Amino acid sequence: MAEKLGVPLAYATDNDLHADPRLLDGARGLLTLGHDEYWSSAMREHATQARARGVNIAFLGANAVNRHIRFQSTALGADRLVVCYKDAGSDPMSGKNPAESTQDWRLPPMPRPESDLIGIQYVCFPAEGAFTVHRPDFWLFRGTGVRKGTRFPGVIGPEADALNRGGPTPSTLEIVAHSPIACGNGAAGADASYYTVRSGAGVFATGTMRWVCSMRGPSCGHGVTEAGRRFVTQVSSTLITAMAAGPLGNRYPSRPNHGEFTGTP
Repeated sequence: MAEKLGVPLAYATDNDLHADPRLLDGARGLLTLGHDEYWSSAMREHATQARARGVNIAFLGANAVNRHIRFQSTALGADRLVVCYKDAGSDPMSGKNPAESTQDWRLPPMPRPESDLIGIQYVCFPAEGAFTVHRPDFWLFRGTGVRKGTRFPGVIGPEADALNRGGPTPSTLEIVAHSPIACGNGAAGADASYYTVRSGAGVFATGTMRWVCSMRGPSCGHGVTEAGRRFVTQVSSTLITAMAAGPLGNRYPSRPNHGEFTGTP
């Protein structure tokens, strides 16, 4: 899509983001896709620093920045081995350097929930549901014809994110979609969010791993419709074009409303 839009692009791997603190110098935005679950401390630090310089970030997936990892060298070169014990009790680093223990970012010994960067965070697998619009006048939804409660079947899944009601939550967080979903055999909710920071950077998160697949419409399966394809494609096109124009918050400051869901001001 970005190629078709004529937006200047560069491609990078997680290893690049980890190894190069200057990787995002001069960038207008960072797009992460699909299932971007495993992040090192350096990856998160470099993305957070870029946000502080006005670099926009968009998470077009779900379950991102969930697992804390370490990179180690092998005979093949630097940063070729991913270390992730997934249980702090099994990781010998937890006693030596708790900040580098490998488990979910939100868990002890040094909890740092990913919602601090993404805005929302991983909540469910397996997830299934319809992407349900909460703020139809959200700038990315303009021109799509949606109303409050408009539903796009199948767009939520197979993993989903939602508001972290226990925090940390960016104070400027705006919930733009709030979707009832099936989570395994139970019921839950998924959210899409947007927030802006002092640097002008904007951070958008779809809250669903199936966002990119939904650009294929019915070919994606899972009940995704042609209407869903048009919606997701138009929102993505608007997002990419706007990110490439510079800090989103300078033109589209977020309108905080997360208190509607947490009971906070």
